Amino acid sequence: MNWTTGQQLQNGDYTIKCELGRGRFGVTYLAKDNKNGGDTVIKTLNYEQLDIQIKTHQITPEEKIKLETRFLDEADKLRRYNHPHIVKVKKTFKEGDRSCIVLEYIPGDTLNRLVKRVLPEKEALRYIQQIGSALSEVHKHKDLHRDVKPDNIMIRAGKYDAVLIDFELVRGFEHPLSRQATEVGFAALELYTPQKDKGAYTDVYALAATLYAVLTGEKPPDVALTGC
Repeated sequence: MNWTTGQQLQNGDYTIKCELGRGRFGVTYLAKDNKNGGDTVIKTLNYEQLDIQIKTHQITPEEKIKLETRFLDEADKLRRYNHPHIVKVKKTFKEGDRSCIVLEYIPGDTLNRLVKRVLPEKEALRYIQQIGSALSEVHKHKDLHRDVKPDNIMIRAGKYDAVLIDFELVRGFEHPLSRQATEVGFAALELYTPQKDKGAYTDVYALAATLYAVLTGEKPPDVALTGC
């Protein structure tokens, strides 16, 4: 069941304002933080989609449980990061049978919206350097983002600050729901083959593709077609 505007969670600690987005893995909501003030983001797994996958025998109930465990484990990993250009995880909680992650709310636009006009080189390089610094923090912990792209970079309103968001939290868990999870044009070649090793270079490729997009206003070519 989807949460609707005005619905309260955690005994009134949060009030749902609207749904921000929905994908294969998760549903993201904007909520009012009644306890601490201000707005926050609450992310949960897309349980409706998972149940459909179970009914159509695309995944098993056991895989759903593993996916939920991974969701929360990865959120705990993200808490270790302390970097101005990485979205902050505040806490996790259970609402009924749903696992939830509370994230910092970042007012502003995605880099994807901004590149509908070609950005000046100086501004584009500033954002890429900031996200490169964020990825260095991620890689220091032996983690990977795996989905760096303009849609997953927020630019804070009124500032020239880029923030890396949407780690998807379940990347690399191999079942039908996680295939083709990355976006064409930004995914390195090794992401198309589960058996291939992935590393920091996987995210670096995506960051370079992002720079291409913001400087040209065009989507990078599909590496699976070019083969390099």
